[in-house]
Amino acid sequence: MLTANVLAKQSQVPLYTVRHYTRIGLLKPERNSTNNYKIYHPSDAARVRFIQAAKTLGFTLHEIGE
Repeated sequence: MLTANVLAKQSQVPLYTVRHYTRIGLLKPERNSTNNYKIYHPSDAARVRFIQAAKTLGFTLHEIGE
């Protein structure tokens, strides 16, 4: 389980990118019941890299979300 900061570092993107993708629904983290932090899975790092690759190919975030 990863925090947003660790996910950003592993995916080599800024923290605000992870937060933005979460806000618009491209990432769907769970909530930690003890401290209410958003917790990401290791597979989310691959998803962030996929989103970045799709963006370089010219897809919009809306298209990626579909």
